Amino acid sequence: MTPTMTTSPAAGAVDALHYLGVPYHIIGSSLRLVIAQNLVRCLCGDCIQSVETRDSASALYRQAGMEPPESLSQATGCPECHSYGYQRRTGIFEVAAIDDEMTTLIRSGADHQQLSNCLRKKGTRTMLQDGLEKAALGVTSIEEITRVCGCGHRSEPLPQPTDPLLEMVTP
Repeated sequence: MTPTMTTSPAAGAVDALHYLGVPYHIIGSSLRLVIAQNLVRCLCGDCIQSVETRDSASALYRQAGMEPPESLSQATGCPECHSYGYQRRTGIFEVAAIDDEMTTLIRSGADHQQLSNCLRKKGTRTMLQDGLEKAALGVTSIEEITRVCGCGHRSEPLPQPTDPLLEMVTP
């Protein structure tokens, strides 16, 4: 059986299990893999628009240890997507394998930051990095990634697609 719980990022699973009363030595000896995930909206393929990467987005890529793309895609809105600019959703993930070093840290009661640092040192990609890659590929927008991941990126305001449903109920 594979138990599931909601945590973000992957290191949060240890905190969540301990909060539920599971001792660290049990968590360390039984946890083998943690997959943290979140859903992001996919850009509409009919109205996707490419724009030059802004300095703030480039800084976010560099902060995540990634090379920024020359251009990114943004939502514009069309009849096909009901002027939202997005259709469907896809996942962004952080997959953390729990090896002997991680097990030792968990058993010792290491805090969230120590566990995250160990995962980064081992090359575990963050959800933000996975999301930024999907933004670079045109699957989603940088605005959607920053919204979902909660990072402080604020780009210049984009023209927002209108939401016909909200227009019906807004006075």
